[in-house]
Amino acid sequence: MQKSWKAACVLLITALAGFAFAACQPQETEPPAAQPEQDRALVAYFSLWDNAGQPGYADAQTSASVVVHNGQSVGTTGYIARLIGEMTDGELYPIRTEQTYPADRQSVEIYNRQSSARPALAGEPLDVETYDVVYLGYPIWNDQIPGAVYSFLERYDLSGKTIVPFCTYEEGTTDSTYAAIAAAEPEAEVIQSGFFILPEEMPEARAYLSVWLEGLYTLEAQPLGSGQVQG
Repeated sequence: MQKSWKAACVLLITALAGFAFAACQPQETEPPAAQPEQDRALVAYFSLWDNAGQPGYADAQTSASVVVHNGQSVGTTGYIARLIGEMTDGELYPIRTEQTYPADRQSVEIYNRQSSARPALAGEPLDVETYDVVYLGYPIWNDQIPGAVYSFLERYDLSGKTIVPFCTYEEGTTDSTYAAIAAAEPEAEVIQSGFFILPEEMPEARAYLSVWLEGLYTLEAQPLGSGQVQG
């Protein structure tokens, strides 16, 4: 069953407020503890905005599917990827295909469902060995991951890395997509408490992400091998 972390946001914020008063009281100072080396993060994402003819895509979509970020129009998945990159110091990597996708969503979903071949990826090969954590973003189409994301997972061996899914969707569920990622990368650790958001929730995306990321820092990654979802 899909679990929503959003309902916990209010409870978490309330709990944090309860600690605020105590934190303001005079306390004995201690030498700062040595900070562990921060994991290097990659924010890889597939966005239809980047892979369809953008003028046609913009005409075919509602305004809720396009977000203006720092003066630039981006798709919702790309917008979330940019926020995660800013909040984690992660390096952005848009997953691009050699051939463009159809512009309207219905045609895209039909294409994704009927196409058994994985789209060829464009761009220079990525050196994934330099990263410890991979935030992997995608839209959900009929409970499925875009074929281009499968192409990415088949192209790169993410064994030993932590994969943190994040996705945008208008309907469907996320759990099956987490299991699909785990099946494609059985030697990686796939976080099942991924981030998911609706187009109409974009104005609150930064606040949602802040709470979600804070929660991730307190979780241990659960290895999900051969498509078996734990927890």
